[in-house]
Order: sequence, then C-alpha cells, then structure tokens
Amino acid sequence: MSGDGSFETTVDLNAPVQEVFRHLTEPAAMIRWMGQHATLEPAPGGAFEFTLSPTEGGTRLRLVHRNLPPDEMEMHSAGWEYFLSRLSQAAGPSWAS
Repeated sequence: MSGDGSFETTVDLNAPVQEVFRHLTEPAAMIRWMGQHATLEPAPGGAFEFTLSPTEGGTRLRLVHRNLPPDEMEMHSAGWEYFLSRLSQAAGPSWAS
C-alpha cells in the first residue's frame, strides 16, 4: 500500500502468461475467479493496471489498483489477496481449457 491511494502487489502464478491474460480479459474466464458476473472494458489509464511477465514457473503478475479512498485500503488489500489466490487456481494447469 502507498500513501497516494494506490495498492500494489506482485504474485507468481503457476500458469502461462496467455492463460492469465485470458482470465483478466474474457468475462467467462474472469467469473471463474472473481464472482458471478463480469463486464470488462479494459482501457489504458484505468483504476487497475496489470503487468504480466513470464517466469520459469509461469507468470509474475504485478497489480496496481489506483484511486482508493484511504479508509478502503485495508479492505482492498485483503480482497486482492483472496481473489489473486483464486486466479492462481482458476488459471493454473488443473483448470486450463
């Protein structure tokens, strides 16, 4: 967490970059780790920034979530920890389609 209203984290996922990208950009795949429905309109400069880098074991995902009110930082930190672990399971080898 930073003092500018941004939450940032990095996580290594046991899934190829293409599969992680699919789970971030396709509504049906995003539902598998984020919830019941998804409407996606990715655009540069938005509140969320995902950077994907290949690693020997899969993908390193860097997330920046901007414009958070100070009193919501802790909640979003816990939420992202939870949902990124679900992304790791959804995009991992046992879920690949």
